[in-house]
Amino acid sequence: MPRIPIINTSHLDRIDELFVDNVDTGEFKLHRSVFTDQALFELEMKYIFEGNWVFLAHENQIPNNNDYYTTYIGRQPIIIARNRAGELNAMINACSHRGAQLCRYKRGNKATYTCPFHGWTFNNSGKLLKVKDPSDAGYSDGFNKDGSHDLKKVARFENYKGFLFGSLNPDVSSLKEFLGEATKIIDMIVDQSEDGLEILRGASTYTYEGNWKLTAENGADGYHVSAVHWNYAATTQQRKEKQAQDNIRAMSAGGWGKQGGGCYGFEHGHMLLWTQWANPEDRPNYARYEEYIDKFGGAMAKWIVERSRNLCLYPNVYLMDQFGSQIRVLRPLSVNKTEVTIYCIAPKGEALDARTRRMATPDDLEEFRACQAGYAGIELEWNDMCRGSKHWIYGPDDAAQEIGLKPILSGIKTEDEGLYLAQHQYWLSSIKRAIAREKELAGQQDLGETQVTQFLYREARYLDEEQWDEWLQCYAPEASFWMPAWDDDDQLTEDPRSEISLIYYPDRQGLEDRVFRIKTERSSATIPDTRTSHNISNIEIVERDGDEVTVRFNWNTLSFRYKTNYSYFGMSCYVIDFSTEQPKILSKYVVLKNDYINQVIDIYHL
Repeated sequence: MPRIPIINTSHLDRIDELFVDNVDTGEFKLHRSVFTDQALFELEMKYIFEGNWVFLAHENQIPNNNDYYTTYIGRQPIIIARNRAGELNAMINACSHRGAQLCRYKRGNKATYTCPFHGWTFNNSGKLLKVKDPSDAGYSDGFNKDGSHDLKKVARFENYKGFLFGSLNPDVSSLKEFLGEATKIIDMIVDQSEDGLEILRGASTYTYEGNWKLTAENGADGYHVSAVHWNYAATTQQRKEKQAQDNIRAMSAGGWGKQGGGCYGFEHGHMLLWTQWANPEDRPNYARYEEYIDKFGGAMAKWIVERSRNLCLYPNVYLMDQFGSQIRVLRPLSVNKTEVTIYCIAPKGEALDARTRRMATPDDLEEFRACQAGYAGIELEWNDMCRGSKHWIYGPDDAAQEIGLKPILSGIKTEDEGLYLAQHQYWLSSIKRAIAREKELAGQQDLGETQVTQFLYREARYLDEEQWDEWLQCYAPEASFWMPAWDDDDQLTEDPRSEISLIYYPDRQGLEDRVFRIKTERSSATIPDTRTSHNISNIEIVERDGDEVTVRFNWNTLSFRYKTNYSYFGMSCYVIDFSTEQPKILSKYVVLKNDYINQVIDIYHL
């Protein structure tokens, strides 16, 4: 197995200090390095975007059998496909042969996928159907057995009321547990129609030069609306003043937040910003108000019709039922670059005039770029988040209690910043777990290297102390032992079966025979005994393949015999099996560098 890349987190040992959440002192702030630190970004990608649930698509984007849709889980491209039976599958968008991307369009309709690189063909459930030119190809016996070369499925893939989520981590909690209280807000959006939602044709994708957390925060930032979106508010107000008949009838931004509203922070980083509309009669679903009262009750109907909702499903999507009805999906491209894609959503079967109102919406970008630029400075280190702290409520407020909603924190004004605390608390706990896991992985690798080193030292000690039986137990029965010879051109021989070797045993039996001769004390080559001292250096793990480790090291053996000192030095390469409690050498390759030998060289010199 290749060495697992470890993220360097040595500078993050004081990660707790980057987020201040102190009720006693009234300090609530976030260090700006969390938006610029590369190691933090790597941890976020590995453990938040790839190791937890992220939004992928809406099932309406893959409506027909054989439809496919491409997107990403973190950095990993994936395919969501509806097979011939109508079942949805999520798979890694990479050929199992050499990793070439299979589907290179955003969406399409195909029953099979043929890799453009080498022509392997898969069905849209991921099964490998055929390889190009299979006759006399010479594939190994294990090729394409038990799905070994099918497309890799996304580890976890679940659907909540049409919203599709996935994770590369098989051990995540259930999706419903992860979404928690946020499911009640999703239900408000979906239940506006018996037939559910649909994604309207068309999308808008843009990038900005800033960290992804800027979008994660901003979608529920009620404090910026009157400043950043003043122009949009003025435009909609001017339209209403000039036209008594407002054909588009966008929701009024001019009175946004003045009629009341608030915000909620939920578990797992989700959060909600809501406001009471000044003109609920212009809502696209207003005509169904009475129907909603009968079906859901007065309190829930009021939430559906009279209140805007910006719901962040952490970490990568906003469901926005406000000025327009949108799905806003973010994708981190780098620590300081983010992609955002916007889709418009609406209840199926909605009247055309109502739908038109959903699609009048503002936008904001420049402030993200300006924030990221400002974060590059080191003189001002903190983002303050204490607005509203004197009237935050830990738990549900009255509006939440009306519908049985249970946030962990409630802000009673739209401008309150307390909802960010829930998001950043979850971020911090996720990053702390990530750092601990990276240190654990680093420790495992260190432990592996320590095990290898200790094993080599132990084998050397057995030779120095003439513990022959224990030394033999370091070798598997099939272990080979080969020390090639040097030729006249100063090159090592390459084939022990046809060329000269200084020592060659194809298995442990040869070593056992050699030990037997030593123990008889009748071998002239070993009488009198040779005293040795083995010294090992430059130990390097060259390769890992499961439990097998290939290790290279230099050695220098000092020996004493007939009152004379000798020294032998060289290089060895072992393949060691660590699958059992007692490691076993599978092969030992020894290069003796000073091969001008005095009298004899034997296994105990090496």
